[in-house]
Amino acid sequence: MRYYSTTLNARMGLPVNYELDCRNLVARVIGFSRVPDIPDSITVLPDCLPILLDLMIKCHRGTINLVNPGPVRCSQIIELYRKVVSNHLCETSKPESGVMCSCAHCVLDASELQRLHPSLRTAIEGIKQSVVEVAAAHEGKHIVQHV
Repeated sequence: MRYYSTTLNARMGLPVNYELDCRNLVARVIGFSRVPDIPDSITVLPDCLPILLDLMIKCHRGTINLVNPGPVRCSQIIELYRKVVSNHLCETSKPESGVMCSCAHCVLDASELQRLHPSLRTAIEGIKQSVVEVAAAHEGKHIVQHV
């Protein structure tokens, strides 16, 4: 990045939106038979994309972790979904199981983004809204698969 002094590098976490879409973490997790119980950073797109646009307009430079504060575990998403919709969902995998090896897991520091935009809500608050929206869309519909 030192050679690109006018560049903004936005590092995003697992994407969450409010649609029943295979790219939405919430929609994917409710379809899994088992989920890893590992903390991850998430990016609630309706929260973070307007902030990204604002940072670009203000010519913010450097690297920023474009994630909502607070890591979330897939097991938390499952528990929220069970409370809102159905008590019959997948089980949580133990950390030593092979389920967690299929993708990278990381927790990113959101303090700079919080400093720039103090009104940014926590990841779990964004997940709660996503669970409600996805549950409403899930009634009688299938997840949209992108090719």
